[in-house]
Amino acid sequence: MFKKLLVPVDGSEPANAAVELAVDIARSQGGTVVFCHVVDIVPLIAIGGSTTMDPTVIVESQRELGEQYLASAAQRARAAGLNPRTELVEGETVQSILDLARREEADAIVMGSHGRGGIARMVLGSKTEGVLRRAPVPVMVAPTAAAAARA
Repeated sequence: MFKKLLVPVDGSEPANAAVELAVDIARSQGGTVVFCHVVDIVPLIAIGGSTTMDPTVIVESQRELGEQYLASAAQRARAAGLNPRTELVEGETVQSILDLARREEADAIVMGSHGRGGIARMVLGSKTEGVLRRAPVPVMVAPTAAAAARA
C-alpha cells in the first residue's frame, strides 16, 4: 500500500519514533524511504541578525546538523535492509515537506509530533499539524515512547 514514504527528521525523539515506524512499514511492505531535513533559513538569519555573529555561520551549522540527522536515519534504515535516500532542503519547513512529497510522489508522510499544546503551540506553531492539514497524501504521526506509555 505505501511503497514510498517521506520522513522528515530533526534528531528529536518524535522524529526518531517516525524513523522507526517508517522503517518498519517499508520493510514489511517492500517499500522505500526518503528521509528529509529542512533548514528554514529565514528564522536562522533573523537570529544571526540579532547578534554580532555572521548568520551564514548559523545556517551552515544547521546544514551540517541536518546532514548528521539524515545520516543517522539512513543508517537505521540500512541496518533493516533498506536502501534509503536523503534530501537536505532549504525553505519554510511545512511547504518544503509538502513540495518534496509531491516531487518524490510519496505515498505517505511519516512524522513525529512534539505534542505541544496551549500557548507553546500557538507561539511555536505545529509543523506536523501544518503538514496534516495540507498534505496531498496520508500523514502518519508516530507516537513517542513517552506518549505510548501515557496511553
